[in-house]
Amino acid sequence: MLRWQNITRRCMSKKNNRGKFVPGNATSRTTSNRTPVAPKQDSIYDKKPSWKFRRFDSACELWGLSTLNDNLQMVMDGLKSYEDLTWQQIMSATHDKKGKSKNHDVELSDLTNTARRRLNKIKADDIQSVFSLRLNNLFRIIGILEGAILNILWIDPKHEVCETKR
Repeated sequence: MLRWQNITRRCMSKKNNRGKFVPGNATSRTTSNRTPVAPKQDSIYDKKPSWKFRRFDSACELWGLSTLNDNLQMVMDGLKSYEDLTWQQIMSATHDKKGKSKNHDVELSDLTNTARRRLNKIKADDIQSVFSLRLNNLFRIIGILEGAILNILWIDPKHEVCETKR
């Protein structure tokens, strides 16, 4: 008998009272009173961000392709700066003494009338909120957060998409 066959045979058998191995007499080491543990589901907060432009509103005069072209370096540098962070780190970043969030969901009711009309026009008004990603004091990237992916919708260099509450 080959060595691996002997090991397999011993693993699949149990010793009887005389110290001899009896094939097929092994008992399972699992107990019936243990509750199976579900595998841990990864939260989007633990993941690093990804970007997509499939929903980008390139035809929008205010926040579309012309705005992207004029600010391409700022957008690329800004997105790259977020790529090493997790969504938890991105969403918990604050920008002033009051602890206001830099990056956050924005309800549709908090968008300007122009932005709401634009969402209706591009048939994207079925969403609950948009996500505002801050690049500097006024510059925002507005997108739709789906899982750990931000589908970039608009480039907003003058903070015109969201109402400011000051």
